[in-house]
Amino acid sequence: MTEMLDRITPEMSEEEVLGVLLDEIMARAEPDVAEAIRFCAIPHWFNEEIIAWLRGEGLKSSHRSREILAALTELTFVGPYYERGWAYHENVRDLLLRRWREKDGKAFKELSGAAAAYYADKSRAGESPEEERAEWRREEMYHLLLTDEDQGVELFRSMFDKAIWFYQLSTCNLLLGLAGERESNLGPDGRLWLRLSRGELWYVSARWDEALRIFEGLEREELSETLEGTLADDLGGLYYNKGEWDKAIEYYQRSLAIWEKLGHEHKMGLTFNDLGIVYKAKGEWDRAIEYYERSLAIKEKLGDEHGMATSLNNLGSVYQDKGKWERAIEYYERSLAIKEKVGDEHGMSTTFNNLGSVYKARGEWERAIEYYERSLAITEKVGDEHRMATVFNNLGSVYQDKGEWDRAIGYYERSLAIKEKVGDIVGQVTTLSNLLVVALVRFRFRKAPEYEKRLGMSSRRLGNVIGEGCSYEHFWAYLYNRRYLKAARCMVVLGLRESVVVAKRWISTLKMFLALRA
Repeated sequence: MTEMLDRITPEMSEEEVLGVLLDEIMARAEPDVAEAIRFCAIPHWFNEEIIAWLRGEGLKSSHRSREILAALTELTFVGPYYERGWAYHENVRDLLLRRWREKDGKAFKELSGAAAAYYADKSRAGESPEEERAEWRREEMYHLLLTDEDQGVELFRSMFDKAIWFYQLSTCNLLLGLAGERESNLGPDGRLWLRLSRGELWYVSARWDEALRIFEGLEREELSETLEGTLADDLGGLYYNKGEWDKAIEYYQRSLAIWEKLGHEHKMGLTFNDLGIVYKAKGEWDRAIEYYERSLAIKEKLGDEHGMATSLNNLGSVYQDKGKWERAIEYYERSLAIKEKVGDEHGMSTTFNNLGSVYKARGEWERAIEYYERSLAITEKVGDEHRMATVFNNLGSVYQDKGEWDRAIGYYERSLAIKEKVGDIVGQVTTLSNLLVVALVRFRFRKAPEYEKRLGMSSRRLGNVIGEGCSYEHFWAYLYNRRYLKAARCMVVLGLRESVVVAKRWISTLKMFLALRA
């Protein structure tokens, strides 16, 4: 002990002191315990089963692995890790990893590969809760990024895309954090994929300026064709959401050319679908139908039932916009049949919601409420808060149509609370717009300024000012000064940013307001 203290001087950094202490601990430990101190830094947490696996004993823990675990838990820098096991203090783990990687990179990489195999085995067993298996898949990805970068990046992107799709932004941040720990070990392509993923997280968080800076920076890099095509798709989506539809089409056409060159039919089907969405928003319904049908044809060829259901659902939505209710219902029901067959509960929720929208448009309010509530039951079951907020908003809109204002406000407020919780800025604009409309129609002028203020704040975060004198604040001012034509123009422009259907809804609302004022 005296010799160790003699090695510590006042000039030493905290990390250097920690290194001396670790050296002393490992020198005094039994050889297999000292070895375990090193290799237990590789996973984020450890238990006797992981120790046995990394010692080459298989999944079943041995008497010796239990003894080693007991010795490790006596160390002052080891503490409990939830219910998973034990973990090092972060600064100790970082130091151990860095020293071991520098001293014997080959052994470090081999054991990291063994850790990846362990978590792969656990995640595929199918006996544990999904949340636990998801954590194991993330750990598998973390270790693969060091031992097999291509597989690691592929697994990262698969999990990240799924989290984006279900608006699980905390999971996206977690994945980016884990992958970021490995960033210095990645090659150029892997680092570029991480940059793209960070931009995509800003994009879905409606922080479009930050996303655009990342995307435009990537455009100046030398990219693989797959990455270039994905970036073009992302830019197409970003410009679509900003209401710059011609630029969106330009980027989608660029990505389509890449997928055609690579013969990537699945990606082609997705981009045809995206082009359909843009043309639908522009009100060019026949062009939208053309692209949706091309997307459907590819998905049928590939036997992609999930994709077929999506394309059928989108065809239903464009016929709904055209006012062809029966055709819309026909496509929605064909989509629903496939989703029920493959057990796609999230997809079923979407189609129930869309069927509710058709019946709402037809004035069949009770049927609309029935389908919205079926959609809501599924979203609550699977815990999809983002979709839940959408359905609450739609229930508010149907009760608004029925003239049941208090129930409408109740649903809108529930929708808004979730959207604020999950950070859905675009959704907040939609629901605050609806609350403002109800306040105006019901002459609740004391409440209206609150909604208008919050709406203006959310709109500014989106950069949502389109054309001179066409912000939400301008709409409010025009309405209060009885400049109804300017207010109508303002709402039409703002509505067109989202879709022609939204614009028509605003026109209808303004007519209702003017009738009541008269």
